[in-house]
Amino acid sequence: VANWNFIQGGNGFFEAPSMEQKYLNLAAVGDVFHAAYRSATDVVYWLSADGSNYAGPYRASSNGPPGTVVDVHHSVAVAYGAKVGIAFLDSRDGDDDPWFATLSGASMYIVKMNPSFLGGTINIDGLDVPVPAVYIWNVASLHPVNAPAMQPGPPNTQYLWQSWSDGGANPHDINVGAADAVVTANYLTQYWLTMSATVGGVTLSPGSSWQNAGASVVIQCTMPPPSTYVRYTFGGWIGAGPGAYTGMANPTPITMNGPITEVCDASREFLYTFTTQPNNLDMNIDGTRLVTPQTPWFADGSAHTATAISPQQPLGPTQRYVFDRWLEDGSRVAAKSFNPVTGAANWTAVYLTEYQLTMTSTPSACQYTVDGTTYSGSNVFWFLRDSVHVVDMPSPQAAGPDTRYVFGSWSDLQPRSHPVTINTPGMTLDLTCTVENRFVIDTVPSGALTFTVDGGAPITGPQTYWWPAGQTHVIGFPTPQSVGVDSRRVFFQW
Repeated sequence: VANWNFIQGGNGFFEAPSMEQKYLNLAAVGDVFHAAYRSATDVVYWLSADGSNYAGPYRASSNGPPGTVVDVHHSVAVAYGAKVGIAFLDSRDGDDDPWFATLSGASMYIVKMNPSFLGGTINIDGLDVPVPAVYIWNVASLHPVNAPAMQPGPPNTQYLWQSWSDGGANPHDINVGAADAVVTANYLTQYWLTMSATVGGVTLSPGSSWQNAGASVVIQCTMPPPSTYVRYTFGGWIGAGPGAYTGMANPTPITMNGPITEVCDASREFLYTFTTQPNNLDMNIDGTRLVTPQTPWFADGSAHTATAISPQQPLGPTQRYVFDRWLEDGSRVAAKSFNPVTGAANWTAVYLTEYQLTMTSTPSACQYTVDGTTYSGSNVFWFLRDSVHVVDMPSPQAAGPDTRYVFGSWSDLQPRSHPVTINTPGMTLDLTCTVENRFVIDTVPSGALTFTVDGGAPITGPQTYWWPAGQTHVIGFPTPQSVGVDSRRVFFQW
């Protein structure tokens, strides 16, 4: 369904409806609409540069006696050649003859913008007038015009004044000539070029700016010079808009066929240095075991982990390194997380040296203690180099109902309880325990008779002895032994 707009700002009429307006004739020539009609026995002329807003009224028949235009159909016609011309039936000479009128001493001037769709206003004769605008001006008259330096357009589009078609400056006076004329304010279309980068610090050329429509513009993303700890990598252009570019070329031209966005996909990387004390130990970086030192480059904002591997035995089976702390912050947690990465960093995993100590006991069931903890048999210990530990043998210790262990000797010939300094890799320390068996010696009847042990003084039973296995002891029963005036005891058997 068509949408019709009435002329003259929606009024829909030239003169007030109460006035007589008959026999309208309309002609559209070029950019101008010409309208003529009979009004109160005169011919009235209007003109418009847009078909909506009309200038007038100009009374084309007013050079003779008024009220002489004939009131009949088709009595008015308008046309345009080099000038506007109006024909009408007139009775001023006594009969109805065709008469003709054209402009004399005046010219029709159209003032507009190029491109024509701009619209807006131009200051004409001191007034801001919507354009296109059409005037009937007297020849040789002066009319100042001043076009806006910039006209806004759709998003990221603008129009800049470039020139007047009559060669005048901005502003300038139009000097009306004898011929009709169109005076045009020419505008240049510009589109906004938006440039950005995914990281800071890079240089974008020409940067976000207005560029002429259709222009070939060379864009470039320049990385900052690398430093010891920071570097930048160009990853390509991501372009959007008519004439934009997406790809790896740098620099590269684009054509401004409309607003364009170009993003320099760059990455900033920071140097991380991973070392160990002592040097050249292994470290797990992002899941991969690597020999230090390692100097990876990590992208700004990325996430990574480094884990100090512990223990490590690069020097052989009897000595090793164990993780102690991170040098930089003193943390004793082996796994270190960097999330997000925001700058360069050095991280050093500090290790301590441990030596192996092997301890055995003979018999293997014999128990011993190391720093107060009980062990038996053969055990392997890892202790920090030059650390001191106390070894002991609880003596005696039960080995069975009638058997026990007592301290025999240490292989280092030290006392039963003594400190051991861990100063050599692969140290060994052997404990020899003596097995003792329990002997109970008594007489029957018990307590009344005496016996001797290893030639000692006679003693009464019962007596308990713990003797090392394999030893020889002599027990004797002095016989007879008196038990009264007329009684004695003599040895019978063991």
